[in-house]
Amino acid sequence: MGALYQYVTQVLSGSAVTLTTTAETAVAVTPLPDERAEPALGVLVSGFVSVTTGTTGTSAVVVKIRAGSGTGGTVLQTITSTATTSSSYNIPISYFDQSGAFPIGQYTVTVTQTGATANGSAFGTLGITPSQEA
Repeated sequence: MGALYQYVTQVLSGSAVTLTTTAETAVAVTPLPDERAEPALGVLVSGFVSVTTGTTGTSAVVVKIRAGSGTGGTVLQTITSTATTSSSYNIPISYFDQSGAFPIGQYTVTVTQTGATANGSAFGTLGITPSQEA
């Protein structure tokens, strides 16, 4: 049987967030699930990130899916993409979490520019779909 619930993304800003040189920056976070939701065997965490790199020094973009809200949670998945300065990238993200935390946990997607000496920007969406199938 498939998922009965799908939760919409809570974006941290109505527009793109600033990526301050090489600092890891939270781009989107899922809302807390309804505590009355049916427990699930796993959760599909998916979405995308649109990144525009800074004007100097950027050599890669690192996208992380983290458990929890913010940059301090456990890293569940890391995606590293080669990048050049002043370029735009759309990066799809997807992770199936079988830790059994649903319906308690939140998820955050973060972005870091590697080697950047100028600010960039990013916008992302992140959603969760509980699943009764592992």
